[in-house]
Amino acid sequence: MAGDEEGARYYKAQLTERAEHKARIRAAFGSEPDFDHLVRISILCDRGGRTPWGAAGIVADEIGGVANVRHANRKRLYRKFRKTPAAYRRWASAEDPQDAANREFSDYIREMFKF
Repeated sequence: MAGDEEGARYYKAQLTERAEHKARIRAAFGSEPDFDHLVRISILCDRGGRTPWGAAGIVADEIGGVANVRHANRKRLYRKFRKTPAAYRRWASAEDPQDAANREFSDYIREMFKF
């Protein structure tokens, strides 16, 4: 039984690392079109005391559109944020989130290849 729990923890850690890696790459290369919105969700959660779902709704309302478009935006932003909330919180705490994402990616690559 203990082996099953240990295996589940390992698998969850691997999934989290993979999701953070993807988010790091997308943020660093500017291929994440919702980067600013995801950082805003993190700010609303941390400083505004909102839940991620509530913060995603606020950001979706700010984006605008008819009701079904706002709801689709809310679901998309919430899903993206919930994959790697720690990464967006780190980037939101920086003065320039995009620069922080670039630095983190550079450090990650440097560590990976031991430059």
